[in-house]
Amino acid sequence: MNKKMLAAVFTEIGHMEVKEVDSPEPTEDNIIIKVDACGICGSDVRVFFNGSDSVKPPWILGHEVAGTVLHIGKRAKEDFYIKNLNLKINDRIILISTLSCGACEFCRTGRENLCINKGLTGYPPYPGGYAQYMPIVDIQFKNIFKIPDNLSAILATLTDPLSDALHGINILDVNLGNKVLIIGSGPIGTMLAALSHLKGASEIILTDISDERLNLSKNALSKFNRIEYYNVPKSLEEQEKYLRNILGEDLPDRIIVASPSPEAQEYSLRLSKKGAKIVYFGGLPPSVKNIKFESNILHYGEQMILGSYASKYEEQKLALKLIVKNMIPADKIINHISELENINESFNLIRSGKVLKVVITPNEGR
Repeated sequence: MNKKMLAAVFTEIGHMEVKEVDSPEPTEDNIIIKVDACGICGSDVRVFFNGSDSVKPPWILGHEVAGTVLHIGKRAKEDFYIKNLNLKINDRIILISTLSCGACEFCRTGRENLCINKGLTGYPPYPGGYAQYMPIVDIQFKNIFKIPDNLSAILATLTDPLSDALHGINILDVNLGNKVLIIGSGPIGTMLAALSHLKGASEIILTDISDERLNLSKNALSKFNRIEYYNVPKSLEEQEKYLRNILGEDLPDRIIVASPSPEAQEYSLRLSKKGAKIVYFGGLPPSVKNIKFESNILHYGEQMILGSYASKYEEQKLALKLIVKNMIPADKIINHISELENINESFNLIRSGKVLKVVITPNEGR
């Protein structure tokens, strides 16, 4: 492995500098992979355009990672998870991003996604995948899955975000006959719509303020015939009125807000049927601390407002299986592949709504 590598280094809000940096150092305790592909996540987009208290430049982001194993340290080989996985040099792997300690109350009760001591690959102190090579340390070992031979690294990167969408759908508790409203048709909203369909929802309504993004989602979901698509007005004052009109008197009993919109979180309650479940999926910008809603609607209607964060092991395993079995159209959701040198343009494309899901290939052509 070279002592230098190319990486896209987040240097300031709105810019990454693609440059040579030191390659990760092989040790007896770590694993090093060649990064074959790394998806751009919505949280990366928020950091790129808004900054984050958790990420101080310069830093290498990227946590939807697929790669090839180049090095397994002597002590790393003896780790329980690595031995159980029978991990070897040249194996292709994905790395689920949300890290858990395995010892706190939440980890020990099967809610490892809420780990008190949680970390996240691609955030300090764990360098991310917008680079040719990437180190993996002991807390990340239990997050490794082997990529089956019949699956490309590019499609495998969708495992991480799909597992998050699965977690959200499980919390939403979609069943046969439910009417589901999904606000936001980005990659997560698109996957949530597909999963709602697989769960048996009788009516699925997917909305977005961007007609272009909505059409991308519609194209990706062309085989799912119970999904309706609506381009809502950009004016916040008109959105609720428009949605109420298309929903009619039969309001949805399942709603998921897959958009970083406090207003959507607020009006989702007013659009819900009594007894409905509402999940807030999209994280809000750091500048938004509170939202407002009429608590009497909740009191008299017995709706449940729920949160969804990351995923659990069984959801991660199922996400990979759904991609391998082509039950989720990963090849259509991922509709833009870019080399590392074009990463700034890729982030701007995502913001413009001209692409659905972007994957970076740091070693392509080298």
